[in-house]
Amino acid sequence: MIFLREARSSEPASGLILSDIPRGPKDLGDGLIPCYVRAMDFATGKVEFERTHQSERGSYEIILTEQWDLRMTLRGVGTVDSFRHLIDTLEEIYQTYPNTPKIRAGVDLTGGENAPLRAQMMLGKWLLSRRHRVGKLAVFGGPPLPMKIARAVCSITGMKEAAFFRTREDGLRYLNGG
Repeated sequence: MIFLREARSSEPASGLILSDIPRGPKDLGDGLIPCYVRAMDFATGKVEFERTHQSERGSYEIILTEQWDLRMTLRGVGTVDSFRHLIDTLEEIYQTYPNTPKIRAGVDLTGGENAPLRAQMMLGKWLLSRRHRVGKLAVFGGPPLPMKIARAVCSITGMKEAAFFRTREDGLRYLNGG
């Protein structure tokens, strides 16, 4: 479930379209209102898990819905520390939901920049042992270097259903079976 402070807009900057919980909005104090994701490009339903992380050089946001659709947005420069934090968050999902169907994931690199080789290898090593939990994976929107890094990580892990796209629309079309 997402909690928004004074959430009144139907289209927040993140690209999510939110709706109030079915029985209507309930103010939880301090202006917080619980919401469901009504549309997230390719994902719908209640948010099961949400994490964000901001460092001086970059950030990420991860959202997992009840339909086992995951949206990950990476911005800025990836560092070894930020990748450690990202891996810890992904591991938290893996441990919290051990018996889920394969997750369908969209990774938005539109605002991504570079990451050290060591950080890439850390993510690749983690993903290698967890790849059986990922179904379709679309990586999109990134500049050439982050996209090359993503291809390398997926190649190292042998992910067969990973695809790479220039635009968000093409990536989402792939995730939706088009």
